[in-house]
Amino acid sequence: MYYRVEVNGKIDASWSDRLFGLQLVSRKEANGVHVTILTGELLDQAALRGLLNHLWDLNLVVMSVELVDPKTISINK
Repeated sequence: MYYRVEVNGKIDASWSDRLFGLQLVSRKEANGVHVTILTGELLDQAALRGLLNHLWDLNLVVMSVELVDPKTISINK
């Protein structure tokens, strides 16, 4: 299952291995807020829960979680 998770805050791409190998792309919004988008495959709901728990432990606010078709993943949504 492929997911797109958007969080408030900047996560450096070097954290990819710690976050289930997901692709991390950070950007700065017009209002100055950093947003990071994580995309990639998670094996099951337990892996998704583990990711969300890890983001919680990092004190990041999860803005959205989407199940996506890997052919149509848009990082700049």
